[in-house]
Amino acid sequence: ILLRMEYSEKRKQDNAVYRAKLLEYIFSIYGDACECCGEYERKFLTLDHTNGRPPEHGIKSGFVLYAWLRKQGTKDPNLRILCFNCNLGRERNGGLCPHG
Repeated sequence: ILLRMEYSEKRKQDNAVYRAKLLEYIFSIYGDACECCGEYERKFLTLDHTNGRPPEHGIKSGFVLYAWLRKQGTKDPNLRILCFNCNLGRERNGGLCPHG
């Protein structure tokens, strides 16, 4: 049982390192601040589909989408960095951020 716990902790650590590197990659490609309001706290930032989700992205989101993008090896012109407030604000405001 102890080995299983040690393995589980190791796996959690490995996943955290993988996700951190994946986020670094995404921010290096797409920028590290919200394109609308300028928020730069990375915990608040996400990718936004500027013209809706294209079919090739399917239902991918979060780290699954980030990993898929890294595998593609090119910047997707349909994506940009927004904070969660601006992203959700756009969704609830007919595609326009309430910031104006």
